[in-house]
Amino acid sequence: MRKLELTLQQIEQISMLMETDQLGERFYYDVVTGEIDTKGPDDYEWEEEEEGEFAEDDAREVDEEDEELHPEERYLQIPERSSRDGYERMEDFAYSIGAGPVREALLRALEGRKGVFRRFKDKLVDYPEVQQQWYAYEEEKNREAVIEWLESEGFEVTVVAQKRR
Repeated sequence: MRKLELTLQQIEQISMLMETDQLGERFYYDVVTGEIDTKGPDDYEWEEEEEGEFAEDDAREVDEEDEELHPEERYLQIPERSSRDGYERMEDFAYSIGAGPVREALLRALEGRKGVFRRFKDKLVDYPEVQQQWYAYEEEKNREAVIEWLESEGFEVTVVAQKRR
C-alpha cells in the first residue's frame, strides 16, 4: 500500500463531495498535490517517457518519485454516496441510541418513501442532545467512508494535523 497523509480539512472536503449530488460533474482528488479538481486523468496530456515515467503537460511541480505515477493512479475520482447508504446510516444511528421513545420517533420518521431525510432531520430538532450525537456520528462515519475509499484504492491513510512540506 502507498502511504497518504490527509488533514481533517481534506477529509471533510472529500466527504462533502461524496455527500453532494454531483449532477453529472466529476470531482478528482490529486494524490500528489492534495488538491480537488474537476479535471481528471483524461483532461491532461501525458507523454510517456523512458522507463515508464509520465510527464504532465500542465505546469505543476511534482516530486521525482511522483513523476512515475500513472495518471490513473494520480487522479482518483471521488465517488458519490448513494441515498441508500444515507438511509442506512440514519437507520443504524436510530438503532444505536437504545430502545425508547426517541428511537421509535426516529424510526417512524424513516418510514415511507418521499422526504425521509427531511423528516429524520426535522425529528432530530425535537431532541437537541440526540441531534448533537447525530452530528458527531455522521462526522465520524463520513471520515470512515473517505478512509475506506482511499484504502480500497490502495492507500494507507494517516490523518495529520498539518501536511508536511
